[in-house]
Amino acid sequence: MRLTAALAAGGLLLLPAVASGQGGGTAPADTTADRAGGDGADARPGAPVAADTLARPVSPDSAARIREGLRRPPGEPPFDALDAVALPFRVATYPLVLVGEGVAAGLGLISQTGPPPFYVGVFRSLSRWGLRAGVESIGPRSGPAGELELTRWEPLFVRTAWSIRGSRDHRAGLRWSGNPGRVSVAFGFHRDAEPRFWGLGPGTPSSDRSDFQHDRLHATLRGELRPSGPWTLGLVAGWEESEVEGGADGSSPDLPEVFDPATLFGAAERTRFLRVGPRVELDLTDRVGFQRRGLATGGAADLYRGVGSTEADFHRLRGWLEGYLPANLRQSLALRAEAEVNRGDAGRGVPFTHMPTLGDRPGGRGYPDGRFRARDLLALSAEWRWEAWRELQGRLRAEGFVFFEEGTTVRDLSELTGSDLRPSWGGGLRLVGRDGLAARAFLADGEEGVRVQFDFSAEF
Repeated sequence: MRLTAALAAGGLLLLPAVASGQGGGTAPADTTADRAGGDGADARPGAPVAADTLARPVSPDSAARIREGLRRPPGEPPFDALDAVALPFRVATYPLVLVGEGVAAGLGLISQTGPPPFYVGVFRSLSRWGLRAGVESIGPRSGPAGELELTRWEPLFVRTAWSIRGSRDHRAGLRWSGNPGRVSVAFGFHRDAEPRFWGLGPGTPSSDRSDFQHDRLHATLRGELRPSGPWTLGLVAGWEESEVEGGADGSSPDLPEVFDPATLFGAAERTRFLRVGPRVELDLTDRVGFQRRGLATGGAADLYRGVGSTEADFHRLRGWLEGYLPANLRQSLALRAEAEVNRGDAGRGVPFTHMPTLGDRPGGRGYPDGRFRARDLLALSAEWRWEAWRELQGRLRAEGFVFFEEGTTVRDLSELTGSDLRPSWGGGLRLVGRDGLAARAFLADGEEGVRVQFDFSAEF
């Protein structure tokens, strides 16, 4: 009897747990009715309840209204005065939006994890075979140019580059690199398809725009020596032949239609020169992370001697100074000054194709490439930079910057006056890797309007 009573009491204690367990039991009548919400055929005592029916079910009418709301697009407010005011600004900044989206897409490609895209694998395979592919600028107004270089059988190299505007650069030769320097000898052909010409001097009107094509054959020997620490010594020697023809830009008249070629040395005849020139650089900068710090300066001299029917001799002197002053690890001030003089020694002097130009580079970014041209050049730049984004793997970062600069080209720097200087200012974005600048985009303003530019620029 005692054993029978104990088993009966244990069964009563276990009965609720079995009734509410997973499968095999029935729920109390009131619980089933509450969960059914009084709506539906299953709201009866003793009906089985699924394990996932813990929320109030939706009626067919309610479900239909929800589906209709999901299919219907959200309402749009009517066009108002605020949209009318914002529209011109959206149109004006649309090029910057496109540049920003392009930079963002490039950053996403570089910083993504996982297997690389198919075309990245193709580039790596080409590199292992001895082919190097890239994109760069190859001359004034060239636009992006595709480049392919073969180095499989070093020291032999063959390089070709074509731009979207018709400029091209082809060369082949031998190249040796080592410690403490490098030497190369190359034969090549270079074409600038549509550089522009407005005349000589800082007072040329913007309405006098013309274009031309500049072809150059050359045989060049280059040497570079780094004897110690920050010093670099260089030497260039060779022969070149230049010829000017009509440009490829259909929106601008050819040079002979605006200017008299007979009065412009180098525009109506081929010129041939022998050239030799030394170069020296002192680089006291270093890199802390992505930031360049310190001072760099240098100078170069070139001596040109006409050969054959070219009755002209001239020389060139050029110097530059750069300073990088950090405020902290993310902000810095960059300063640059450059000067160049060209002087005729005999004959007809300096061809216009060999004169320095100002525009689309430090000192004159508020003006089109080659906007000002003359024998002498002066360019001054100040640029404030700050870190805007850093890639997680620490391979590159984006820097915002603002700049102010002045520059000009004149017949003689000794005759320079304040009214000859052409100011420009603006801001943009730089993409910087561990080894230096990779690309930049900027908006610049000058005395002749606003311009937006994206390019693969040299380090500054």
